[in-house]
Amino acid sequence: MMKNYNFFESEEESVHKKEVLAKLSKIIEQWSYQVALKEKQPESVAHKIKAKLFTFGSYYLNVDTNDGDIDMVCVVPKLIKREEHFFMDLYELLRQNPKVKEIV
Repeated sequence: MMKNYNFFESEEESVHKKEVLAKLSKIIEQWSYQVALKEKQPESVAHKIKAKLFTFGSYYLNVDTNDGDIDMVCVVPKLIKREEHFFMDLYELLRQNPKVKEIV
């Protein structure tokens, strides 16, 4: 009954969200590698240092609506510092990405 009111997302919207999450996960992995190199880690070690995104909330439970957000947490190794790397380096990387429309 709720589908008649476009409350739940379509299959196309669901696929789009999954594609965006996959791309964002790749960006996060690249960013953690760049941070490792910036922090003078050998390349062999830098490839093993990975940040990871996890979803939770309504999206994770598959009860999200068509206009709902996606709750995520980014888990990072100790090497990655919140102020310098997350709020500065990652912010800049996302800001420069032409596909990113808004950063909050």
